[in-house]
Amino acid sequence: KPVSTKIKTFFIAHKKHLLATLLAIILIFAGAITAKKYHDKKIYEGHYYVTENGEKYHLKNCVTIQDSKIRRMTKKDVESGMYEPCGVCMPDSK
Repeated sequence: KPVSTKIKTFFIAHKKHLLATLLAIILIFAGAITAKKYHDKKIYEGHYYVTENGEKYHLKNCVTIQDSKIRRMTKKDVESGMYEPCGVCMPDSK
């Protein structure tokens, strides 16, 4: 028998197993992609903002960060302990 006939016969005889394996591979990749997206998703903590090099966190309308590039604090930022409240926009937090 030619090789192409042997391959065709093999696929016909094992198509259920091959399809199940292919489906399992697709589901594993889909799960991995979903898990990565969930893991990479930022979990924001409150409505506080930090600057790129700052050591304090601020309310969005704080005058000390008006002309700065800011980003919202993430849970990871809060847990790092690197930031303390701004004395201008949150004087009662000190």
